[in-house]
Amino acid sequence: MVDVMADILRVAAHPASKTQILYSANLSYEQAKKYCDLLVNCGMLARQEAKKGNGGEKFLTTANGTGFLSQMSRFGKIPPGERSVWERKNVQV
Repeated sequence: MVDVMADILRVAAHPASKTQILYSANLSYEQAKKYCDLLVNCGMLARQEAKKGNGGEKFLTTANGTGFLSQMSRFGKIPPGERSVWERKNVQV
């Protein structure tokens, strides 16, 4: 679930339609709708009104969403074999 949310937020770093999001994150329409609604309600994704002749609404990652992605990337930097980030801090040299 968290990986899907991160995928959506990465795609929406630039205004993206729901169709672009569902293709990029490999989701069904219903899944894309559910996740976009969840991220909007959490304040990580914002809806942009459609401009005349530009298709439907677009989504854009907010500052909160960018912060979430930043935190997620920190978790990805835990070396394999370590069970937690605390192991590095508790190691005596």
